Amino acid sequence: MSFLNDVRNLTREQKLVFVALFYGLFCVVAPSSLITPFFPAESEKHGVGNILRGIMFSVQQAVSVIFGPFIGMAIVAFGPKTCFITGISMNSIFIIFLGLLEMAPSYNWFIAGSFTCLSMAS
Repeated sequence: MSFLNDVRNLTREQKLVFVALFYGLFCVVAPSSLITPFFPAESEKHGVGNILRGIMFSVQQAVSVIFGPFIGMAIVAFGPKTCFITGISMNSIFIIFLGLLEMAPSYNWFIAGSFTCLSMAS
């Protein structure tokens, strides 16, 4: 019940900030979840196997775990607003690049681009 009491004690401004952060993160994650179902078919066209595709998505999560503490230090150094805007911008740019990988000229470009985009978007 302590959590509910804490939520009830938040000011109107704090609740609006929470809603804005939720909406912002939802808008950042939605494009990624829209592209992900089409990624296996596109990678099959470029000759990428299931194992390598699994490694690509595993590396994305590993990058998040490894660089999480560094991002925490950056939030303290640069401020939460700057880090939030920078993170949303980077995520958006690299998700767009991930969608453009269908035009990759070769297998190697597709693999390198996929690892880069998925790692930077995390």
